[in-house]
Amino acid sequence: GDLYRLGVTVSGASVKGLELTFLDAVSPATSLVALKTGHLFVAAEFGDHFVYSLLPSAQAPDAEGAAPLEVAVQGGKIIVPHFVRPASAPLRHLALQHTLSSLAPLIDAKVLDLAKEDAPQIYCLCGRGPRSSLRILRHGLAVTEFATQDLPSPPVGVWSVRGAPGDTEDKFVVVGFAASTVVLAVGQSIQEVHTSGFLREVRTLLAATLADGSLLQVHPRALRLVKPGGAPPLDIPPPRQSEIVRVAHSPTQVVCALRDHSLVYYELEAGNIVHKESPETGGVELSAVALSPPTGPKNKSKFMAVTCSENTWVVRIISLEAGPSYLQTVARQALGETRPDSLLFASAQPAVLFAGLANGVLVRVGMDTTTGLLLPDVRTRVLGKRSVRLLPVQANGAEGVLALSSRAWLSHPASAAQGARQLLTPLSYEEVEDACALSIPACREAMVVVTRSSLRIVSVDSFGGVFNQESMALPHTPRRSVMLKGAQLLVILEGDHNDAQNRDK
Repeated sequence: GDLYRLGVTVSGASVKGLELTFLDAVSPATSLVALKTGHLFVAAEFGDHFVYSLLPSAQAPDAEGAAPLEVAVQGGKIIVPHFVRPASAPLRHLALQHTLSSLAPLIDAKVLDLAKEDAPQIYCLCGRGPRSSLRILRHGLAVTEFATQDLPSPPVGVWSVRGAPGDTEDKFVVVGFAASTVVLAVGQSIQEVHTSGFLREVRTLLAATLADGSLLQVHPRALRLVKPGGAPPLDIPPPRQSEIVRVAHSPTQVVCALRDHSLVYYELEAGNIVHKESPETGGVELSAVALSPPTGPKNKSKFMAVTCSENTWVVRIISLEAGPSYLQTVARQALGETRPDSLLFASAQPAVLFAGLANGVLVRVGMDTTTGLLLPDVRTRVLGKRSVRLLPVQANGAEGVLALSSRAWLSHPASAAQGARQLLTPLSYEEVEDACALSIPACREAMVVVTRSSLRIVSVDSFGGVFNQESMALPHTPRRSVMLKGAQLLVILEGDHNDAQNRDK
């Protein structure tokens, strides 16, 4: 793996001298590609491949560590420098820019769940000699943590709120508990504030920014509208002194499902939330509501989705567009005997309605955005053992859907190499209770996630691969791996020919 620089002294058409100097030690390579941009690609014989940038010192490397060595050439002897430098020495004239992962040569592999993650991992023995490694492959997207904060009790919900509709960064993170609410200001640091206008002694069901810049807080007893400019907050209780149990919103609309099995529909008009005529539900149990993606100059949703218990669970599509079908059911789709706990529209073409069921199944139904009719192509997928909760996030430069069950899954647009399609990929992360999208200067596509009694800011590293991997260096070439079932341990057998004798020398 030693890399040398050969300098040629030329006079006219004649070569007058050669100068050989040592640069650095890299992986033994099958080929090298030097680019005009000053980069060097090393196609390794085994293990990962690397892209280095040549530092200015590479143009005139010193001869440190060189020892003269006599070599017989064409009946004579010449003196050439011989460099002795360990492979583990730090790079002096190269800077690593990128690593292209490679499992070759793959010597052995085991599919096990040693980490108890409810999904098996692939343990691979790779490489040769001192550059060998144990690679742990997990199906899913790698997640990076930016910050974590322990909380006094498990939250029941979390929302990110922007200061104004045109802002590109979030201003608040609202954390809801069983009987209280905490508002955190997002800046150089995240700190609790008491001047947001939100009530702190209630259980928050929703926090959002409306089209006129007002902040909306929904709790079981009322809708609270915090207007910009310091005006007193406005509290709007639901009719019949009922209690709000489910809520969905767009920038100009709010729909609430009440405990008495009725729906209440509001619109934003002249800075106020106005109660409109509500659709009839027939008094059946309602388990989830959602609004379609807003469109047009008024930034309004054209359709509402609600799940109802009608002998079997059914999702209804209700029109919110002025006309003969206003507040009428325009389509319905049976979901089966299992209760749906969450609904969410995805901004795809055509639009897609996701339904999360209590048995861990995700249902996906296409919808015509003009008529509201549901398409016949209904797809289902088992995500885990826990009820599925659906949340909107930003992923890979577009709107995505985060589906939370016993494992977190992300519906996102594929990378350019994978074609123009939507993918549903698990996250390689521990169980997530709740989450929301977060836009901060360090990452526009971050997320705030709740895991047990902690609040964490995370992001997805990349969207190009099916697996993410961890690597652990091994000192010798691995030969076999054996699992000790009683102790849940993986034993790795390593060995290299004549290695002990070389080490003693």
